[in-house]
Amino acid sequence: MAADDTDVRASRRRRDKTQDALRPRKMLSLSEVTKLTGLSKATIFRLERDGRFPRGTFISPRRKIWFEDQIVPWMYAIEGQRFPRVHRGGKPRRATPADVEA
Repeated sequence: MAADDTDVRASRRRRDKTQDALRPRKMLSLSEVTKLTGLSKATIFRLERDGRFPRGTFISPRRKIWFEDQIVPWMYAIEGQRFPRVHRGGKPRRATPADVEA
């Protein structure tokens, strides 16, 4: 009897894997990605260009999408990471008393 239960469970696992493989992937537009991540469009494109965000896919000449199953793991992967702030131009930073004393 135990062998029959094992065979039934194994066949269910195979069937579940097959169904997962056939399940369509959810495609997200840029506006959906911005809502999901909280990032601006410019930040998404900059991170994508720098290789720090999943690459989108063009599904037509003017339509770009991202797959949800790539975005969500990225969100979990960056949790707790600290990124240095980068000054990208504009006015120079004012010197503070700590800078002057050093």
